[in-house]
Amino acid sequence: MNYKESLEELEKNRNELLSYLDEIDEKLIKEEIDGIEYHILLNEKLEGKTKEEALLEIEEEITELEEEYKQHKKKKTELAIAGAMLLAFVLISIFSQIPLESPTGFVIGEKQETHGIAYNRVFEQNAENVLDLTNITSLRISGELEGTRASIKLRVGEKEYLVTEITLPEQENLITGLAIAEPEPEYTISTDKAEYALGETVYISVEPETENKSIYVEDGEQRHKLEENTYITQKTGEHQVIALIVLPNDILRLETSFTVTNASIDLTTNETLNETLNQTINETINERVEPEPVEPIEPLPETPQGYEFSELCIETCTLPETSYPTLIIEVDQGSKLTITKLIVTQTKENQAPRQTQIVPDLVVLTSQPTVLDLDEYFADPDQDTLVYDINEIPEIGLDIQASTLTLNSDMPGIYMAYLYATDGDKLTTSNTFHITVTQEGVEQPTTPLPEPSTTPSTPTQPEVIDPCKHPNPNERPIECLEGNEEEYFRDKSIHLKNLDRKPIARVTAFGNLIIKGSLIENSDENPGSNDFRISYSLPDEGTEVATAWIDTSTGDLHLRGKLYEEQFDLVPGGDAFIIQNRKGTNLGYFDRRTGDLYLRGNLIQEREEQDIIES
Repeated sequence: MNYKESLEELEKNRNELLSYLDEIDEKLIKEEIDGIEYHILLNEKLEGKTKEEALLEIEEEITELEEEYKQHKKKKTELAIAGAMLLAFVLISIFSQIPLESPTGFVIGEKQETHGIAYNRVFEQNAENVLDLTNITSLRISGELEGTRASIKLRVGEKEYLVTEITLPEQENLITGLAIAEPEPEYTISTDKAEYALGETVYISVEPETENKSIYVEDGEQRHKLEENTYITQKTGEHQVIALIVLPNDILRLETSFTVTNASIDLTTNETLNETLNQTINETINERVEPEPVEPIEPLPETPQGYEFSELCIETCTLPETSYPTLIIEVDQGSKLTITKLIVTQTKENQAPRQTQIVPDLVVLTSQPTVLDLDEYFADPDQDTLVYDINEIPEIGLDIQASTLTLNSDMPGIYMAYLYATDGDKLTTSNTFHITVTQEGVEQPTTPLPEPSTTPSTPTQPEVIDPCKHPNPNERPIECLEGNEEEYFRDKSIHLKNLDRKPIARVTAFGNLIIKGSLIENSDENPGSNDFRISYSLPDEGTEVATAWIDTSTGDLHLRGKLYEEQFDLVPGGDAFIIQNRKGTNLGYFDRRTGDLYLRGNLIQEREEQDIIES
């Protein structure tokens, strides 16, 4: 049975139990069964447990199953992380610098968070309170009841869920002023003998005598409820006698047994024995001495009888997600209910990992590896475990174990790099940084001081470095691109997508941006929750500040700043959102702080949706 089937089975068991409890409660109210039968049915169904204990046991099984599934899902996530990272690389490799937020449209998942809230409210009469809680999926309560009864419900829309119902026996001896009763006597059950013949009458006695009892005889699979304390044998074999006595605080079960043989019995003799036994029993009853009257004593001062309860729930252990539900309190007259704590489970949006500081440029010596602790540069607001990766650089050996990045290379040069951090649900990309591989002991060339010489010296020609060979293609002069476009540009567009992964803009191979709507510079509006947006975070507050976005519904491009077109020297600063193709060429970038947009090409406005979707 898989997880879903097991969960459905448990939920089915819980619903059937609730339905059964409602059914016998209704029968008791309609007097279709008496109190004794009610307790018998309840005891048999719940196997001696209380309603709360039986329901809580099922809820704990559901919770345990959900936890096992989460652990199983977590393991699968860890096994699939390499494939997920590869997919993420394909989706966002066009972005080489995203320092604090990831506006690439990856779906942010949800998680369940359980915590206690101090409530500390006292109720001495019926009341209704709206809870200032959102997105709750479970509610449990803790507190104390002084008195006899309290019921707590939760109204969600038009439906009411039972949180718990607490009923305590009335402490009559403490508050009515009557004489204190003697302790409950010890009851015994017996038959007039141990062995009977077929057709013989069995006499059953319970001592001391009580009216609040029910007597049953079981012969194999059949159970007979007796109206009197006698039973005429009908089958041979072992028989069991059961008496259920309802006490103020409990139900007492007594048992004894007898055997029925094939021997026949003279009915006349049996009747004579019965008459003699009945006469003896009556005489014994008549000879009982009535107890002496007990003098009433002064009433004791009223003492509150408190019952503490913790984390109770019946129908609210699992709820459909809701906000601002109503807590309904019902208390008996003279009772006082104190709710000290609410234990709630709420759906919380999973937050993306955050980059806590800029990754600096690194120097790697060919003679020894360089090690970097990535936890110093990323943190997760939800305290989730982070998994890291780095873009592939063929000339550099890259190894990540947990949060430790190790780099080594024997190929001197300057290489561009960026890191990924994910909590298994949301991925964030770091700023771009350079890795410089150099040989140990090699220094930058300096101009030596001239030494005295008697012979003419031959001037040394400086080494000419081809600017078109710079390792970063964006640092090369524009002339290097002319006639060599295939080396710098891919014949494929790049799509900007909103949070639903829907394309809402297209960057062509040569850096033209195509949008469906119009350009709005110096915009004072705010983005929608689903829009593609560029933002930065305030370091102290963690608040996201949007500076550029594309409206999903209208296709308009909003900039807090301005648009700059035909920018062939695209060298962004340290806080930029870069649009870069897979050949490493910058096609444009957004300045996160100012909301300015720089394009290698031009902005093409008010185009059909098909023009945006096409590559």
